[in-house]
Amino acid sequence: MMNRHAQEIIAELKNDDIQLKAIEFNVRGEDVVATFLYDDLFESDDVHTAPRPKDPMFLKADELDDITFALKEKGIEYTIRNDEFI
Repeated sequence: MMNRHAQEIIAELKNDDIQLKAIEFNVRGEDVVATFLYDDLFESDDVHTAPRPKDPMFLKADELDDITFALKEKGIEYTIRNDEFI
């Protein structure tokens, strides 16, 4: 069975209002923030009717393998950044 976060990401591909370009996973320790990256968000002339991007997802690092596997299967582009602070 597919991870529920992967299901949400794949469902966002079906959003006809805005075009999902990629997902960026920012890893910090055991926490991961998945940010949705879109093509141009503001094609609408009225900011009140402009499509709204999906809020970031907060995940745990142990979920990342299942999610990226599902994204690869669907051909969804993603990057993984490891945030390390000195």
